[in-house]
Amino acid sequence: MQVICPECNKKNSVTPEMAGKRGACSHCGAMITVPGGTGPAGEEFEIVGILPSGESITFTLRAADAHAAAEAAKSQGVKVKSVGPKRRASAPNEEDFDVAYPEGGGGDPSDDTIVAVGSPSQWTNIWAFIAAVLLCWLIVPLGYGIWRYLVVRCTRYELTTQRLRLVTGVFSKHIDELELYRVRDTSLYQSFLARLVGIGTVTVISADVTHPELPLKLIRQPREFREQLRTWVERRRRATRARSLEMD
Repeated sequence: MQVICPECNKKNSVTPEMAGKRGACSHCGAMITVPGGTGPAGEEFEIVGILPSGESITFTLRAADAHAAAEAAKSQGVKVKSVGPKRRASAPNEEDFDVAYPEGGGGDPSDDTIVAVGSPSQWTNIWAFIAAVLLCWLIVPLGYGIWRYLVVRCTRYELTTQRLRLVTGVFSKHIDELELYRVRDTSLYQSFLARLVGIGTVTVISADVTHPELPLKLIRQPREFREQLRTWVERRRRATRARSLEMD
């Protein structure tokens, strides 16, 4: 079971035998009284609530009854939304799996939490840089090389729990967004040189009218990003009950 420290609002994992006893928080050292009944006589309840920081949380604790469990949670600073008996494990069923979110945010499916941030590699500008070095006494090649560096430097992609966001622009910013449940497929292309330096282009194919194909050019760790994107697309589809339709 997990107990929240009222001083630092951090979670502490404790055993059910600690119910009714006191112990030090593993994060800040403050003394915590573990709520619940005395020993095995208590029943485990699942608490859904909101921390003082605004983060949604679901945890279990042992108490004599539901009312005692709610009061124990409130004493820890949790705004209780619901209390119920802990759900027992059942046979695995894909439709019964809960959507998982990263630690530190995104506990609520309505949250839009950033899970990955990246940018294209400067290998995109290799030929512009070579020309700028060879013709460094000329203003135009040097200026073009600097401009290409800034363009790539100011390009950023953000993968959130709900959408894929592409931010471009040096002086002004342009933001393109693609809802994850609209993604239909992805592809990865790596040339021989790109494989040597660990970059590649991931193309996102979607049902979006504005961006039916969204290429993320020469990004770092393309395989890892593609798998992470596919994972969050499936989670978002389950959360929204979305299904893609194949049409000839």
